[in-house]
Amino acid sequence: MIQKIKEYIYELIEKGRYKILLTKHKLVKRGDLVFDLGSSKGDYTKVFLELGANVISIDPNPVNSEILLKRFKHNSSVNVLNVGVSNMEGKFPFYVAERKDNSSFSKLFVQENNIKVMKTIPIKTLTLKELIKKYGVPDFIKIDVEGYEYEVLQGISSEDFKALSFENFADKESFFRIMNIFRDMKDLEFNYSSGSFEDELHKMHLSEWVSNEELIKSFMPCFDIPDFNCDIYVRRKIK
Repeated sequence: MIQKIKEYIYELIEKGRYKILLTKHKLVKRGDLVFDLGSSKGDYTKVFLELGANVISIDPNPVNSEILLKRFKHNSSVNVLNVGVSNMEGKFPFYVAERKDNSSFSKLFVQENNIKVMKTIPIKTLTLKELIKKYGVPDFIKIDVEGYEYEVLQGISSEDFKALSFENFADKESFFRIMNIFRDMKDLEFNYSSGSFEDELHKMHLSEWVSNEELIKSFMPCFDIPDFNCDIYVRRKIK
C-alpha cells in the first residue's frame, strides 16, 4: 500500500514537471494539435488535454487502445487510433511484450534488450504524412515507440510539425540516423531532457536550444553513461 502511494506521488510530480517543461518551452498550448505516438495507457495524453490541446492518441497494442477508448470516451478532444506509425502503410508484425510498455515493431529492439515476447500480431500502419493529411499539421508530436523512432520519422520535413520529441536509450546508430534526418532542416533547434541526470527529469539539460551539430557534440558523453535514456526535443526556431 505504501509503495503504491509512493508511486502515485511520483507520477503526479513527474506529470507536473512535464507540464511545466511543455509550457516553459512553448511546445504545447491551448488549442494546439498533438500527436501522441505510443500513448500506452494515456497518461501523457491526459497531460496534453490538461494544457488545452486536441490529441490524436495512437497505440498499436490493442489492449492499450481499449484502455484509451474507455478512458477518453467522453472527451471530444481525443481521437484514439489502434494503428502503428511507420515509414510505409501496410501491416507489420508487432511484438507484444510481457511488459506491455516494451512492445515494439522493432525486432532488433526486442532482441537486443532481451524482451520477453508473448505473441506477434499483424498491425496496420500509417505514415506521418497520412496522419497529417487527415488531421492537419501537429503543433507537437510525442514519439515513444520503443526503438522504432527512425522508421516513424523517415520522410518527415520541417513543414510537417512545429515541435516534437523522441526517446533515445544511448543508441548511437539510432541517434545518428535520426539526427541525419534533421541535418538539412536549417530552421530547427534542439535540446534534451533525461532522468539519468540528477534532478533533471522533464527538465531541459541545456540552458539554451542549440543547432543539430551542437546537440550532437553535447550528447556524445551520454553514450558512456550506464542505462542512459532521454527525450530529445526538436522545434522550429522561435523568432
